[in-house]
Amino acid sequence: MDLSISRKDVLDGTTVVSARGEVDMYTAPMLRDALNEAIDSGARRLVLDLGGVPFMDSVGLGVLVGRHKQLETVGGGLQLVAVSEPLMRVMRITGLKTVFVFHSTVDEALARLTAPQLDGAVSGAAG
Repeated sequence: MDLSISRKDVLDGTTVVSARGEVDMYTAPMLRDALNEAIDSGARRLVLDLGGVPFMDSVGLGVLVGRHKQLETVGGGLQLVAVSEPLMRVMRITGLKTVFVFHSTVDEALARLTAPQLDGAVSGAAG
């Protein structure tokens, strides 16, 4: 299966990258190159839409971890969207579920990125 990738700069320093197809040892370099291109263009916060990715092998996971670490060093990060249940199971097994921030939709991820951060705020009902 081929991999197709699209990119959209949405906010200053924030880019959405969408992937469709399987990410494996053959196609992972395409994903790595697309993410690197976004970073090289000034993106510090990447939202990666994986809604069209039914499968990702360890090479693909390595690409995600590498870009996440790279972005963390400049105060940014990589957030994942629409991760399928099989891929989420791999994230849990490998411990990567605690590394990445996951969202159901791109809009949800972008809202989280643009929401003001309240230091010391506690979510939930008072009681």
